[in-house]
Amino acid sequence: MSVRCPNRRWLQVHLNTAVVLMLVAGIGLFLNTRPTSRTPYLLLVQDYGFPLSCYEYIDASMLHTFHFKPAVSTDYTHEWKIGTLTVDIVVWLISIIGTATFCEYFIRRREDRKP
Repeated sequence: MSVRCPNRRWLQVHLNTAVVLMLVAGIGLFLNTRPTSRTPYLLLVQDYGFPLSCYEYIDASMLHTFHFKPAVSTDYTHEWKIGTLTVDIVVWLISIIGTATFCEYFIRRREDRKP
C-alpha cells in the first residue's frame, strides 16, 4: 500500500518553484525596460518591450542643432502600441505559467515516487 502525498491547494507552490518564478519575472522586467535605440534622420528613437516593441520614445532635440525644422511640435514624443503590448503580456504570462507548470510537474512527480 502506497502512502499518498497530501493534495496541495490551487495556488500553493514549492519554494524552488517560487525562486525560479522570481528569476523569470526579473529577466522579463529587465528585457522590457531595456531600451533599444536607433537614429533615423537625426532623431533618437528608443523602443521598449520584448519580444515586440510596445513603447516608443522619440527625441527630436538634435534637429535644432542642425537648424532643421523639427518633425514634431515638441522636443520629444512618445507612443504606446496597444496591440504589441497585448502580445508582450500574453508572451510573459505564458512563460511564467509554463515555468511554474514545468517546475511543479517534476517536483510532484519526484514526491509521488518516494516510498
